[in-house]
Formats: sequence, C-alpha cells, structure tokens
Amino acid sequence: MSAANTPATSLAPSLHDSRIPAADPKLQQIDQLTKMVGQQAAMIKTLSDQLTHCGSDLRTHMEEVARLENSLADSEKSRTFDSTTIP
Repeated sequence: MSAANTPATSLAPSLHDSRIPAADPKLQQIDQLTKMVGQQAAMIKTLSDQLTHCGSDLRTHMEEVARLENSLADSEKSRTFDSTTIP
C-alpha cells in the first residue's frame, strides 16, 4: 500500500488542493457579526428583565413612601388636634 493510498492521506485534503475554497473574509465577518448580534440580543433581554424588576421595586417603594407620608400627616393632625384641646 503506497503512502498516497493510506486512509490518513487519501481522506485528508491537501492544503494546496485548489478545489477547496479559502475561507472568505466576508463570510467570516458575517459570522462574527451574527455572533455579536446574538450576544447583544441576550444582553438586551437580560437588561430588559432587570429593568422590569427595578420598575416593580420602584412602584413598591413609591407606594410605601406614600403610605408613610399619609401616616405622618395623620400623626401630625392628631398631635395638632391634641395640643389645641388641652388647656
């Protein structure tokens, strides 16, 4: 069996084989851009989820602040009422 007919050499393409096109730089660039777009889409989804969570927290905190302000206002009204009724 000659070296040219051994499985390792007969199946492996030659680096000088003109039938195998060289990697097209534009295809490589498109592939890189596609990967970047995929990564950016994942980041956008993550940031969107975080923003939704932060918005929910903000609403909860705003409701708590409003409740505390109302409680403080009621307490001040009671204090003012009590001080006007005491001789």
